[in-house]
Amino acid sequence: MSGISRLSRQQPILSRRRMLSAALISPVAAACSPLRFGGSESAGSTAVSGRVVLWFSPTPWPFNEDVGGEFVQEFEARYPQIKIAGEHYTGSIVEKLRVSAAGGTLPDLAVGVPPHTSVSLGLDGILAPVDQYLKTSRAVKPADIWPSLLADMTYKGKQYAMPFAPDVRVNYVNSAVLAGAGLNSAKPASTWDEMEDHVRRIYRPGTDARLGYTPFWGSGGTGVWLVPFWQLGGELTSADGEKVTIDNEKGIQALEWLKRIHDMQGGWDSMQEVRQRQPRSNAHFINGTMGYYYATHAERKNSDFLNNPSLQFGFADWPLPKGGKPANYGGDPSLALTAGSKVPEAAWRFLEFLAEERQSLRFAVRYDRIPIRIKTAESQAYHQNDPFLKLAVEGMRGRKWHIGAPGGADIVGMHNPMVVDVMSGKRSVRDALKETQTQMQQVLDKNRRG
Repeated sequence: MSGISRLSRQQPILSRRRMLSAALISPVAAACSPLRFGGSESAGSTAVSGRVVLWFSPTPWPFNEDVGGEFVQEFEARYPQIKIAGEHYTGSIVEKLRVSAAGGTLPDLAVGVPPHTSVSLGLDGILAPVDQYLKTSRAVKPADIWPSLLADMTYKGKQYAMPFAPDVRVNYVNSAVLAGAGLNSAKPASTWDEMEDHVRRIYRPGTDARLGYTPFWGSGGTGVWLVPFWQLGGELTSADGEKVTIDNEKGIQALEWLKRIHDMQGGWDSMQEVRQRQPRSNAHFINGTMGYYYATHAERKNSDFLNNPSLQFGFADWPLPKGGKPANYGGDPSLALTAGSKVPEAAWRFLEFLAEERQSLRFAVRYDRIPIRIKTAESQAYHQNDPFLKLAVEGMRGRKWHIGAPGGADIVGMHNPMVVDVMSGKRSVRDALKETQTQMQQVLDKNRRG
C-alpha cells in the first residue's frame, strides 16, 4: 500500500469547527514557525532598476492589497530602484495578452497564465523564457521546485513561465452517506475494487437518488479521466513531446473502469439527470446525495462547506488500480515574463522574490495553495501537522496536468467530447481513443516548431 493510501485510510473526520479553525490560522504565525529561509539577494541587484508593469486579476490574488500588496511593498523596500505598477485585468489573460501583443502594448509580467498555454504563448513571441534567469539565481533553483510544475511550461529546454499557485485534488468522503451504507469514512476506498464495492452499497436510484462516486463532477471535469490513466503508467505524450500517446491499453483500461463506475449508478444520462436537480456539484455532496467527491484541496474552505455545521467528511486520494501508482490532477496558474518587457531584469527580480521560501509559504497559507517549493510544502511551517494538508502535499508527488506542448490549449478541450461519448455509449472506448489521439496529434503537428 502506498504512503498516500496508508495516510488516507487513517484520516480523522473533519467537522465545520475544525475547518474554521484551520481557515483562521494566521499567515504571519505560520511564517514564524521553524522553517529556515535561504538567501534572498541576487547578483547585481543594485544595478537593476525600472518600472515593472504587472497585470493581475483583483480576484483571487490582488497585488494592490492583502498579502500581494505586502509583497510589493517589501520588494520595493529591498529594491528601491524598482517600482511595481499593478494593473487590473478582467476576462481571459491569454486573450488579453494576444490582443495586447498585436498592438505592441504588453505588460512586463502577467499573473494567472494557464500552464498549458505558456509554451504556445512563448513560441508565438508573447512570453519570454525565464530558464536562463532561474538557472543562475541565488535565491531559487530549478531543483527547489516541484518538477511537474516546471515540466508544464517547458518546451525544448525553454521555460516560458514561473509556477505560482498550484493545487491538487482530493477525494472528499461524506461521513453520513457512508455510515448509511454501513461504511466508515475514516476508512475510504483505497483501491478500484473497493470503490466499486462502495458504489454498489451507496447507490440508490429513483427520485431520491443517492450516488456513490461522481468522478467528473468536481473541479477538473472530464479531464480527470487522466488520473486512472496516469495511475496505470500512461502518459499524454512520448518522452520527446512529439507524439500523443493515449490510444493504448492503459487508456482503454482507464476509460472502461470509469464507464463501469457510471453504469453501476444507472449510466451517464441517469447521473446527469440527478446532477441537473442541483446546479452546484458540491451541493450534492453537502446535502448527502453523493458519497465521494473529487475536487480541489481548497474546496473544504468553500463557503458552501463552511456554512454547513452538520457536515462531516473524511478524505483520501483517488483509489489505486492493482499494480498502479499514485497520481493526482493539479492546476497551476503561473506568473509570466512577457517578450515585450522593457525591463526584463527588473521583472525577473520580482518573479524571483515571489519564489523565495518566505513569500512562497505566506502566499500558500493565505490562499490555501501548495507552495511551489518542495522543501517549503513539506515543512511543518506549512502543513502544521494537519493530516489533510499532508495528504495534499503528498499528492504533489504524483501530480500532473495537461499537455504543455504547442497547441496545448486546443488539445485540452478535446478530452471532454471523448469522455462524454464513451461514458454515454455513443462511441466505443477504442474508437474514441483512436479518433481523439489522431485529432490531438494533428493539433500538435500544426503548432510544433523548431
